[in-house]
This record gives sequence, structure tokens and C-alpha cells, in this order.
Amino acid sequence: MMTILGEACGKLLGYNIAVWQTVDILDVWFIGTVYYHVLRFRLRRYFLLSGVLYTAFALVDMFVINDLWNGIKNELVTVNNYTLVVKHLLLISLILLYFEQSLRHLRNVALERDPVFIISVALLIFHAGTFVLFLVRTSLTSLWEYNSMTIPLLTTLNLVMYVLLAYAFWLTGREPQTVPQAAHSQSVHS
Repeated sequence: MMTILGEACGKLLGYNIAVWQTVDILDVWFIGTVYYHVLRFRLRRYFLLSGVLYTAFALVDMFVINDLWNGIKNELVTVNNYTLVVKHLLLISLILLYFEQSLRHLRNVALERDPVFIISVALLIFHAGTFVLFLVRTSLTSLWEYNSMTIPLLTTLNLVMYVLLAYAFWLTGREPQTVPQAAHSQSVHS
């Protein structure tokens, strides 16, 4: 929905940076809500506060640091670099907390058949890869060099993420496959 809105704003208004910066805020809320319901850590009670603080920080970054209104008036590209760093670190942290929880509470379920595990892998690949590309961006000397390197990599990261998400949604509602008892007991004792 946000992609359609962003493209429509770009075509109709000639400026869609505000939509993409809003997506950065909504990503954390949507993904954070999923992990709020999946995680069973005591830290979970701080999710709402973290979301509010992140949103406040993102809005300050958007309107004060990057001066979005000036960007809209003058059709300038404004980049919310600080928000992107915090977003990726927050989401990667949530995913790693889920993996830690999965290791602590080993279940007799094949992880490759667990939709939440597959979604977590997809999100980790995408957000960790995007974060690394974001960090590498400062070392590239030209816009052409940046685009020629990052666009194919971002396309690949998106493709991998969407294939894994499609697989996870396909698994949803199916009976989870259990690990054979012999294999499970060997992996526990190893």
C-alpha cells in the first residue's frame, strides 16, 4: 500500500520522500507489533515506550534535522540517515531476540516449516544487508558507483526476502512438521 501511495505521490505531486520516511516509522511499528506477540521476554513491556521514543526521534530527524518542509517546497531530497540507522538496529535486535528465544525454548518442530522463523530469517537478511549497504554508501565516491553497486544488491535482498515471506505465508495454517525423535535427541545431546 505504501509503495503504491509513494509512487502515486511521486507521479502526481512530484515528491514522495515524506511517504518513504513515514514507511520507516510504520515498519518499526508493524514489525515490532509482531515480535511483541511472539517474544516472551521481560523486555517486551518496554516495546510501546521504545516505539514512541523511536517515532519521536524519527519525526525530529524528519522535520528538524532534515527539514522536510524545506525539501518539499524546493523539491530537495532529504535523507533520514539517523532514523535509518536506529530502525535497522532496532529491527535486527528484535529478530536476534527471537532467535535467542527459539534457542532457549527448543521445540520439536522443523524450523524450516515454522512461518515465524522463516519471516525472521527473511527480515534479518533484508535489514542486515540493507544496513551494511547503508554503511558502505559513505565510502563510495560517486552516485554512479553507488547506484551500480547498491541497486542490484538491494534488488537481490528484496527478492530473497519476498520469496521467503511468500514461503512463510504459504506455510501459515499448515500443520507444523515435527523433527524425528532420533534427530532431535542427537541435536540436543551434541
